[in-house]
Amino acid sequence: MINTRAGREIALPTSEEDAAIYAAALSDPDAQPLSDAELARLRPARGGPSSVMKRPLLTMRVDADVLARLRASGKGRQTKVNVLLRTAIERGLGVTSRPVCLLQAGHREVQSTSPER
Repeated sequence: MINTRAGREIALPTSEEDAAIYAAALSDPDAQPLSDAELARLRPARGGPSSVMKRPLLTMRVDADVLARLRASGKGRQTKVNVLLRTAIERGLGVTSRPVCLLQAGHREVQSTSPER
């Protein structure tokens, strides 16, 4: 057994099972095992799987307490920010020059921490 970082256990095949798997692979002409030379040429893939829907990259500055709150909310904070922004736009809150803060129960206006332009 091998334990992953996520705490899952992975059962490795026994020697007999491994030999049976290898023999089955050799019998399939479309699924031949790689040679040692081919394995030596392999390099790790970079990045995650390509998304069907490409999203543009956005770099922005936020207040420290906002970032802390997002980080404290756990995984998926980019998705959460996207949902918050989309909700604000759909409610028409992003079309004025006044900043707003969305809350779970609704929304309320907050004062801007940056000078008006």
